[in-house]
Amino acid sequence: MKVFEKFPFLLGLLASLFMLLSFMVKTPTSSFNGELAVMGLCCATVYWIWIVLQIRDHARRSQVKKPFWLVFAIVVPYIGSLLYQIMEERNMVEQQSAAQEPAKELAA
Repeated sequence: MKVFEKFPFLLGLLASLFMLLSFMVKTPTSSFNGELAVMGLCCATVYWIWIVLQIRDHARRSQVKKPFWLVFAIVVPYIGSLLYQIMEERNMVEQQSAAQEPAKELAA
């Protein structure tokens, strides 16, 4: 799937990995690794800002969907951004395949 080639998606996965590791890697004084959690939160924040700006600047988004995705990404920051990224890529793949089908029929 084309979504895995995009830098923001990889940044979101990296944030998830850091957060997961922060609970798995224990320090001698605590059962939580704060350094990994801070790295995960930093990556998640950059990812969230990137996606919110992408939603805001998206020209072909309808007037109903754009505010919905903005509110969803702001209210549920990390999950909303990740869902937007996945759904947007799915819509783009469907649009590209729909645009290629008539061209294939004309060529045949």
